[in-house]
Amino acid sequence: MTASLAGCTAKASLQQTTPVANLQSYGVVAIRASDASGKAGLERDLARHTLLELSRQCQFKQVLLAESLGNIQPDLIVDLNIQKAYRGGSGIMQNQSMATVEVLALLSDGINSDLLGSAWITGESAVVATGGESPEANAVGAVAKKLGEVLTKSGCIGDRIARAPDPAPTGDGTTGDGTTTGDGTTTGDGTTTGDGTGGTTALAQADALNNEGKQLFLAAKVDLALTKFQQAMQLVPDPRFAMNICLAQEALKRYDEAIATCRKVAGQTADPRLAEKAGERIGFIQELKAAAGK
Repeated sequence: MTASLAGCTAKASLQQTTPVANLQSYGVVAIRASDASGKAGLERDLARHTLLELSRQCQFKQVLLAESLGNIQPDLIVDLNIQKAYRGGSGIMQNQSMATVEVLALLSDGINSDLLGSAWITGESAVVATGGESPEANAVGAVAKKLGEVLTKSGCIGDRIARAPDPAPTGDGTTGDGTTTGDGTTTGDGTTTGDGTGGTTALAQADALNNEGKQLFLAAKVDLALTKFQQAMQLVPDPRFAMNICLAQEALKRYDEAIATCRKVAGQTADPRLAEKAGERIGFIQELKAAAGK
């Protein structure tokens, strides 16, 4: 009876996802994995399975483990964070030979460090693992397969297209994304930050907080990342920071807050690409909210 309930093959379910608008401009992928569950070596199994699945399902030019990059510059980074790993399964009938693994996958741009998307995926092993794998390794294999399926819907298949250049500095001291280039007098929403010296200091501090937040986010410490993004926003009201606040609120399933934050970004930024990104994100979050019945 247990076998009929659990199934004979490993499976994975997508608990939450933030689709990436278009992955076709990304060619070289680096995979990084970490494990907060305490299962020794499980992150290596997850990284290996993900490498195989993305190589099989996608059409990136290269898919590499982060430790194997050498001098290669990846333009897409996939961070895989194992949050939980436990035995017994999730059904009514418990089976200690079955393993369940919960993973938070995070995508970021390897060139400019922009946060691109996230997915919560839960994998369950088969009743009887095959090929000499442990049940946990069998479960992360299902997670990797599901992640490949998510990325195929976001443009990892098909010909690679040329990457658009990052916004160039303009004559008014701002870049195409609305941030300052050194005088510290203009922020992303057009407000001032004081004199040039004070503004530069405030912007440097805000950028440092934002970068700390990104690293925390990629380490799956999303609540701490949100605090850093909010602190950056308090120093300098820049729509880049607000966009990251939106992404963190979304990953924490605080959908109404995320929608409100992204709407502000879409309405305030002078950068059309950032405004488009925020507008697309609103649609994604509304879908997540509807699926969650909130």
